[in-house]
Amino acid sequence: MPVHRSRRFSGFPQQQFRERYEGYASEIEKAGQKPCLQAVDVALDREGQGRDAVARLVDSGTAFDSLFLACDAMALGALEELNARGIKVPRDCSVIGFDGIRAGQHSNPPLTSIEPDFDVAGVMLVRTVLGEDQASERRVPVRVLHRGSVKRG
Repeated sequence: MPVHRSRRFSGFPQQQFRERYEGYASEIEKAGQKPCLQAVDVALDREGQGRDAVARLVDSGTAFDSLFLACDAMALGALEELNARGIKVPRDCSVIGFDGIRAGQHSNPPLTSIEPDFDVAGVMLVRTVLGEDQASERRVPVRVLHRGSVKRG
């Protein structure tokens, strides 16, 4: 039985965020669930987008028990709003971000994140700038940084 039943994704229509949503949606569908996209207010900064997305989600009365946000800054804002509303992370809602920023280890609770391999990304960037890499499709390997914001079990 899955730990989470009502997963939500919140993001922004940038290319990398769209790809992150597509990955989320693919895995959710494999689990037999319907992907849910929570829109963000593009006029806000990333942390504000996370806070606002959670506020609108909670105010709508929509049930959710996990959030995957397109970047860590949005996830940190979401954590702030969940904490302010008395929603306990990860007991009531798991939160995961993407980027692996170091500030996530200091949030309350520490933010679980998907971290790209920065060494590989750097090599790919330099090769592209030098014209040595003409690949049309580039994917940087990632890993999960298990911290404290995701319910396990």
